[in-house]
Amino acid sequence: MNIKLPSSTSRSAKRPPAPTGKSGMRGSLPFEWQWTILLLCLALLLGAYVRLFAPARAGFPVVDGGLFYAMTRDLLENNFRLPLVASYNYLRIPFAYPPLPLYLAATIHTAFKVDLLEVVRWLPSVFSLLALPAFFLLAQEMLGASSYGIETYLLAARAGGARWLFWVPLFELSFTDESLPLIAILTVLGAFAAWKNHQRLLPVWFIFVFLTDPRSAPHVIAIHATLLATISLTDFIIPAFERFSKTWQETLGTNFGKVLLGYLLMMMVFNAQKNLLQIGNSVLSAADRQAIAWVAEQTPANSRFLIMDWYRVSTLSPLTEWFPALSQRQNLTTIQGREWLNGEEHFTIKTDLYIDLYNCLDQDAACLETWAAQNEETFDYVYLSHQTPGGGVRVSRLSDSLRAAPAYRLVYETAEVLIFERLP
Repeated sequence: MNIKLPSSTSRSAKRPPAPTGKSGMRGSLPFEWQWTILLLCLALLLGAYVRLFAPARAGFPVVDGGLFYAMTRDLLENNFRLPLVASYNYLRIPFAYPPLPLYLAATIHTAFKVDLLEVVRWLPSVFSLLALPAFFLLAQEMLGASSYGIETYLLAARAGGARWLFWVPLFELSFTDESLPLIAILTVLGAFAAWKNHQRLLPVWFIFVFLTDPRSAPHVIAIHATLLATISLTDFIIPAFERFSKTWQETLGTNFGKVLLGYLLMMMVFNAQKNLLQIGNSVLSAADRQAIAWVAEQTPANSRFLIMDWYRVSTLSPLTEWFPALSQRQNLTTIQGREWLNGEEHFTIKTDLYIDLYNCLDQDAACLETWAAQNEETFDYVYLSHQTPGGGVRVSRLSDSLRAAPAYRLVYETAEVLIFERLP
């Protein structure tokens, strides 16, 4: 897959001068540059809308970040010396994540006296937005000239050859919704392409992943699958796109650019709004933040909580992730960070246990006691959130049972959150 760049895109010719008129004065920009600048501006505008409006509206960090917020706080409390383990959820998670973002957040907090939560709220959005012009510059460097928006991305993957397989996926993750079935399809195609044309790349890459990943679980995350998806882009998607472009450009003539621009603009607006709505469902609610603040003030530091909400997958719940970071109490249903652990605290074991516990929401208090006895777990409080992932409120059968159970006492109540103390 060592595709050479055509001679017209060599370094010496990569930035041709703008055309000049008869008087020698510079004329208007060629259509290619106008197209590129317009799409770049649109990408920046919509990218800023998605990345900045979401945290501004939420008033809190969006999606995840609780573990890294706690690790940054550990770094500050340790006077900028890297601790061996994180305090998060009292699990002694190895402090093995790349430390540069943590140091950057801690430095901004210290130097400018900005609340650490505010730093965690805005810093990822700003750096994510910077990926847009960074990608444009990368594509320019690789192709040696300006380009046609999305076509730049596809051609960059192809023109760069195998050496760019480790760079393009980083940008692919910035522009792609990983939950779409398209990623799975591209991964399958990539695996097929690797088997047919890059037999040596596929096994070496996966062996490298498993040998160098210090986590205890086989953690083949999206970036590994995206590398395979990139292979499918170079071998299948890009050639098909080039054939499509050539055919329709011959058919539509000068209107081809306008049609493609309209389509790209429509897709950009649609994806921006879709991603914004999804992000809105991944923010810790004000009701939960209020309840967690009460927990931090009114419960013993060594309290063990059993948090249950309507997220069927614990890793998607903002509550289970942020609760240990903000309350500095332990939650048995928090999954984040457990991929580093072994034994009974292992990621996969706790994930399976959470599925069984989730089913207790539609049962009575005896279900909790049975679950705890079977799994040799102990807890002091039950935290029930009635908020659904879509933003509604749904009361569980379990909450009514706990109100009547003599072994539990209601200690905190709002329309969205109930907290029960488990009596000795």
